[in-house]
Amino acid sequence: MKVERHAALRAALGLAPGDLVGIAGAGGKTSLMYRLVREFTASGVPVVATTTTRILNPGGGAMPEVVLGEGNASHIEVLRGLIESRGLALTGKSEENGKIIGHDPEFVDEIHAGNPGWVVVAECDGARGASLKVPGSHEPRLPGLTSAYVVVVGADCIGGQVMSARVYNPDAVADVAGVTPDAPVDDGVIAAAILSPRSYLGRRPADARMLVLVNKVDPGDVFPAGGCTAVEGSPVAALAGRLVRSRDVDGVVLGSVGGAAAEVFAVVR
Repeated sequence: MKVERHAALRAALGLAPGDLVGIAGAGGKTSLMYRLVREFTASGVPVVATTTTRILNPGGGAMPEVVLGEGNASHIEVLRGLIESRGLALTGKSEENGKIIGHDPEFVDEIHAGNPGWVVVAECDGARGASLKVPGSHEPRLPGLTSAYVVVVGADCIGGQVMSARVYNPDAVADVAGVTPDAPVDDGVIAAAILSPRSYLGRRPADARMLVLVNKVDPGDVFPAGGCTAVEGSPVAALAGRLVRSRDVDGVVLGSVGGAAAEVFAVVR
């Protein structure tokens, strides 16, 4: 495997102005969204964060202002004014019990189509804090114009049982992976949970690049000393290898999107 290192996650994922990023999976979706917001804002690229499900209202720390309202032309004009003055915005339909209720995927498409110089980042899945998930038949709620489809998995689920708190809907994961609920979560189980036609691969928008972020991992623990040779027996490297060998995955990134130590992201090819 070839390994490249990047300090910026947006570069590791190959994201650029004009992308509509649809985030799915489990194990760090919201942290990924806000990391991308910070990186694009710092580089002068206008960015709108949103959701098609529901997320906690971050308050003034992660985002300076939240724009709530029905999806219509007036709402987009409010967003344009905020982007012009501040360069970023978080938008949703309403707020309930401290959570932002998301827009319909079709309205996220409208935001994207009418503002080609922006990056739109949408969290489109829910996992209740778990690190591995197989989506239900109605999930994820992806905008049809999604250009970068990022599926997240948390490496902290590796080694535990499928039937555990770190796995959302463990029966569905066991089913697509062809294992019993008491089986260990290994690279085969995770790869199946992502690449099964009944899971995230089967939900891929027609024109989207499919990217996998293996979160909660230090790439230096997997590929030390800047080399391309993985630590012997590394389960994360085994997972990366399975994903890279799939012709359906356009990119695999290892890293950690949370915390000040998240400075290096490894792209495995």
